[in-house]
Amino acid sequence: LSPLNPVRYQDCVDVLIKNKQYEVVPDILSRAVKDGVQFPELYRYLSEAYYNLKDYKKAIRYIRSALDTDKDNIVFLNQLAVSLKEAGELHEAQKTYNKVIKLDPKNLQALFNKSLLLAKQEQFPEAVKLLERIVANFPDFEKGIKKLNELKSKVSQAS
Repeated sequence: LSPLNPVRYQDCVDVLIKNKQYEVVPDILSRAVKDGVQFPELYRYLSEAYYNLKDYKKAIRYIRSALDTDKDNIVFLNQLAVSLKEAGELHEAQKTYNKVIKLDPKNLQALFNKSLLLAKQEQFPEAVKLLERIVANFPDFEKGIKKLNELKSKVSQAS
């Protein structure tokens, strides 16, 4: 395979990520980026690796590079939102979740993570509304049901 073939890197990195060997991924993909391989998915992998290494600033930088070529990619946007949340950029994370939900109103990951973000910001009534929407659309989503019951309990205790 050509050294500029992104599949060459993608297959290798898939194995590393599945085996949670995140620290190796940046070395491999940095070479690909330096060699001029143009493939947004490689930036997503870099972002995922840095996220798992808890380097959220680099995770944000690389997922934004992926979004430069595919600005409405739901997977990329979800990853950006999660990274922003972990980096403490809560307002930007919420704006990004809103964009995902606008593009895909039934995106479970974005809906649930936004509800968690709202709860973290102690916006319990808004979080409860969102969780009720999730449970209505995904009645078998146990994590959503559990979180909804937990937040309803908090709201009723605060009243």
